[in-house]
Amino acid sequence: MEPKEVYDWSTYKWCNGADSTLTKYCIDGACGIVDNKTVLDPEDDAAYVNWGPSWRMPTMEQLLELKNICTTQRLEINGVMGALITGPNGNTVFFPLAGQINGSEYERVGNYGYFWSTDIFSDDSNVARYIYFNGAYFTAWNRNRYFGFTIRAVRAPQN
Repeated sequence: MEPKEVYDWSTYKWCNGADSTLTKYCIDGACGIVDNKTVLDPEDDAAYVNWGPSWRMPTMEQLLELKNICTTQRLEINGVMGALITGPNGNTVFFPLAGQINGSEYERVGNYGYFWSTDIFSDDSNVARYIYFNGAYFTAWNRNRYFGFTIRAVRAPQN
């Protein structure tokens, strides 16, 4: 999967140009073709596609675990503003505050980080689950699926 020039419904892979024409990951007939899928298939998971079966995008449950049991500190590392998240065991992970892409516009770069989960919001087929933060403030939310957000890959469970 490659980055796109424009992030909107007209370029979103799983619709026919509008939020009412979804072709995959749909639970509501008013939004498109119902398949009742609410979690990305591996072939649609950007981490899996780009880095192979050892990687995947995090679930919303995993992202909420970061929010609920970890501490977050805003800081700059190697010239990149971001959030350093520290777990109870002392391990850390860095999330860049890369902003978002809406249409062709980069927004809030250096101020906010937006990170997709694998989960589609179960009450509205047009939106997916994500976390966002500015380094200190950290929350979970839902956003139209076409937005350009960062993917922070996690290791897939080994069989």
